[in-house]
Amino acid sequence: MGEFSERWLSRLRRAVSGLNWLFVILGVVSTVASPPVTFADATAAVLALTYVVLIQVVPLEWLRRPAAREFVVLASTATSAAAAALSGGFASPFVLLAMTPIVIAAVVGGYRLGVATGLLSVAMTATAEMLSANPDWIRASIWIGLALIIAITFGLARKLILEAVQQADVIAALSAETGAQLERLQSANSLISRFEDLTESAELDPETIGTALLESVRTAVPFIHGRVRTADGLAVAELGEPSPNGESWSRPIVHRGTTFGRIELAVERPVTTRQRDIVEDVLAPVGVAFANIHSVQRIARAAIENERARVARELHDGIGPALASLGLALDVARMQSGDLPGLAGELADMRTTVTTLVEDVRSSVEDLRTPEPEPLSVALVGVDTGSIGLSVDLDTKAVPRARLAGDVNAIVVEAVRNAVRHSNATTIGVFGVLDYDSGTVTIADDGRGFDPGSVPPGHFGLIGMRERAERIGAEIRLESSPDGTQITLTWPMSTT
Repeated sequence: MGEFSERWLSRLRRAVSGLNWLFVILGVVSTVASPPVTFADATAAVLALTYVVLIQVVPLEWLRRPAAREFVVLASTATSAAAAALSGGFASPFVLLAMTPIVIAAVVGGYRLGVATGLLSVAMTATAEMLSANPDWIRASIWIGLALIIAITFGLARKLILEAVQQADVIAALSAETGAQLERLQSANSLISRFEDLTESAELDPETIGTALLESVRTAVPFIHGRVRTADGLAVAELGEPSPNGESWSRPIVHRGTTFGRIELAVERPVTTRQRDIVEDVLAPVGVAFANIHSVQRIARAAIENERARVARELHDGIGPALASLGLALDVARMQSGDLPGLAGELADMRTTVTTLVEDVRSSVEDLRTPEPEPLSVALVGVDTGSIGLSVDLDTKAVPRARLAGDVNAIVVEAVRNAVRHSNATTIGVFGVLDYDSGTVTIADDGRGFDPGSVPPGHFGLIGMRERAERIGAEIRLESSPDGTQITLTWPMSTT
């Protein structure tokens, strides 16, 4: 069983103090009204007043500590029982005052302390009764029984009151928790409503959903910088400016046990449990949206692959042979136009154009037949950089054609891996511009640099990069110093 709070102990003391003053006033009045007033009667009145004052001035904290509580009860019992014993024992006008220490002991200490206090009080009062000329044992028995009844009754009252207090505390805690849950649900409901409006009024793409998510979460969790990533690590939305002062906090975007993304926040203060619960409630519909987007993208990719294969067949089986036949016809016409030099020149120009078209068709068929590689930014996500920071800033005007993209990705990824392994850098940056047939990508680190002319044996990273660049008609420029290394890949190869 627990202990009473300060509030309950204060109430108990006020109640006992009121009874004590009532009993002591009755005792004094009864003593004065029955002269002569002896020295023993005056001493009893002083002891009674001392007991009343003692109860009022004792610190409440003493009643919560077992040792201090027992001292207070013992002192109160001794003082009040002595007042009764000096003024007539069980016939004393102060005998009722001797019962209130039993109430205090039983309520704050339980049955054991209450019964012990009752027996002590009765024993001290009974001593005076035995020393009197005409002891009244019937009256003594009544007071003994009354003392035990008070101890047992108030001991039971203590138990019931404590149980009621504990139940009240539980109800108060549940009420507070319920209020917090209602507040959280209300906040989550308003945020979820925004997503419902969004799905009805806007195109549902990762960037739109990610931006709306960050704006909604910011109302519940103020943050310095926020970012939403897809499951493959691609950042689709950002809000705020990156800052090294914020504390990192993130949560996965999950639907039916599958992770489809993550929200990453830099916050000034630790996220509270209530804020976390609100974010979790908001992420539930976002997980559904991201799952739907993933499904739509998968269906779209399958449709695109089928369409690419169909177009490749038509180019290869239809337009390609037709252009080849046109080229042969132009060759025949040019041979027969010997007497018309002007016409022969025009036919030669047309033949060159047709040849170029045939090459373009072959390149297009090769692109269409080549599986579409993943975007360069996604390929970089899979690189393990350890503790080295990797920043990617690529302006993709158009996705590089398929026959170029695979080698471009491999060259850039290999450059980043080489920097991770050998440069001892703290940061690596990848930036540039990507277009369909052209582009420039620079990989720069702040490492210790190296001498490109003295690469140790067994290191083939640069050789492989240059071979890939040559295969796609690209150029690699390498600059290195003790302050870092910079590799620039450009395609088509610069002629200057």
